[in-house]
Amino acid sequence: MFCGVSKQEAMLVPSWLESLLSSDFFSVCSSHKDSPRSECNMFCLDCQDDAFCFYCRSTRHKDHPVIQIRRSSYHDVVRVTEIEKVLDISGVQTYVINSARVLFLNERPQPKTTGKASSHLCEICRRSLLDPFRFCSLGCKEAMLVPSWLESLLSSDFFSVCSSHKDSPRSECNMFCLDCQDDAFCFYCRSTRHKDHPVIQIRRSSYHDVVRVTEIEKVLDISGVQTYVINSARVLFLNERPQPKTTGKASSHLCEICRRSLLDPFRFCSLGCKLVGIKRNGDASFILSTKNDEITERMPRRLAAKAEEELREGIQQEMYQSMPPPPHSNSRRRKGIPQRAPLGP
Repeated sequence: MFCGVSKQEAMLVPSWLESLLSSDFFSVCSSHKDSPRSECNMFCLDCQDDAFCFYCRSTRHKDHPVIQIRRSSYHDVVRVTEIEKVLDISGVQTYVINSARVLFLNERPQPKTTGKASSHLCEICRRSLLDPFRFCSLGCKEAMLVPSWLESLLSSDFFSVCSSHKDSPRSECNMFCLDCQDDAFCFYCRSTRHKDHPVIQIRRSSYHDVVRVTEIEKVLDISGVQTYVINSARVLFLNERPQPKTTGKASSHLCEICRRSLLDPFRFCSLGCKLVGIKRNGDASFILSTKNDEITERMPRRLAAKAEEELREGIQQEMYQSMPPPPHSNSRRRKGIPQRAPLGP
């Protein structure tokens, strides 16, 4: 099991899945609009481009793995016999439509309540299910492994000056809203536009974006990602960083994606590299579970102390701006001015 999910479930996230779920199907092909089979209901797993029609398949995708999308009640479905060859669909509710077993690509609106409520609900959208499955669609299962807001967080530009509060003292855009998933915003925008929303604050170390473990672990499984102690707070980096200059003995611990040297036996140097690892290898997960801190908890105290010591000697920086060094003081005390001893009575 991997953080509450089986290895087969973790393999849900190949690189083409997100493109498949976000594609617009059943439009008319511009190259074959006068032909009888011109609706764009094909998707290529190799190219991962826009949907295409029957005729485009024979010309541009002749030897490529292709999936055909169908429709049921104006919603996109795919036959189980096709999708199960390339994707683990365990946990997703299936339906029999026109004698073929299918599953839905994405979440649908809730049906009207008729009679007794179902005891089976999708774990993501809470849609009623016919049978004891976990998800109503592939989209909901994918959302369970990789939250929809994660890629927006990793690609956001932080620490620019807020255009609405540029003359205010706390105008740097270092906040991110998990609900809105828009651009970064400042302290003052949070109290007006994101008052009751879940918000994460981003900080800086050595000109790179970091987030405190105490904040991110509440909404994301960060197991396998190297953490650091900076200014007495444990943090992790959002994205990959350039390799540091080699000093002394090379580290035996490397990030599996960018090959950056790590202080401790973790798998990834950042959240970004873990995301790439999930899509590439399928043997990790962002599912939040009760075992969220398992790796951190099991890390010996001496490793944590070593990480903190090396950071203080090397890469440790202030979260925002470095404090100026203390003024130099002479180690030799200045001799005092001689004073006459008081006269006796």
